[in-house]
Amino acid sequence: MNGFPQAIHMTRANVSDRDGASAMIALHAMHLRQVQNVLVDGGYSGVNFQLDVASNLNATVQVAKRNELHRFEVMPQRWVVERSFRSCLVSLILTK
Repeated sequence: MNGFPQAIHMTRANVSDRDGASAMIALHAMHLRQVQNVLVDGGYSGVNFQLDVASNLNATVQVAKRNELHRFEVMPQRWVVERSFRSCLVSLILTK
């Protein structure tokens, strides 16, 4: 676990990130049954996504929001989300 991606689901470009994540959670719910908290960035905030996570995984959603402009503060939760995206991107680049 430790903040690394637990499941990946690829969709077409016309599917929003939030809808793709909901589909991924529904498809991989059996493999994700130990997940208790889903850490996401601000693009996934919303009641419908929270309901999808709650109904499929019985887990909570925690949104790691960015800080105010012109102010720097280390946010460990935000760092985990960004690190996870970066590791996926590096893996994709290395496969080409």
